[in-house]
Amino acid sequence: LEKCKAEAKDHASSFTILSESKVLVDDELAETKEYLEKQLMIVSQVRDELAKSKAEVDALNAEHESMSMRLGDASDDHASTLISVKAEKACLETELAALKEKMEMSSELKVLVDDELAETKDYLEKQLMIVSEVRDQLEKRK
Repeated sequence: LEKCKAEAKDHASSFTILSESKVLVDDELAETKEYLEKQLMIVSQVRDELAKSKAEVDALNAEHESMSMRLGDASDDHASTLISVKAEKACLETELAALKEKMEMSSELKVLVDDELAETKDYLEKQLMIVSEVRDQLEKRK
């Protein structure tokens, strides 16, 4: 009887430890889920920003092409008009270069976020394996 009581006490102690481990793992999974949701929001914001930047670049490219055609059609007797168009073209090219740089930075940020999400996914998969192992052990001890 004493031996049975000792074994029961050992099982209860093991079960308590496993239950506490499960709580810790569940807490960690909840925190990781919250972190992933925040990362997904960031990715969504970056994608929105990229879409806006692309639209701006496309609009500037269309405007740039339009200006280029107007420049080609301009005649020598409109020299003052050509000078102002060239100045406007230079401004647009500067804006276009700035937008292209912004798009590159956004793309780099997207790569970083995607890398972080991949690492977090790997981590979560490992945590889920641990939870499964703990549950299997709990069921075996029942």
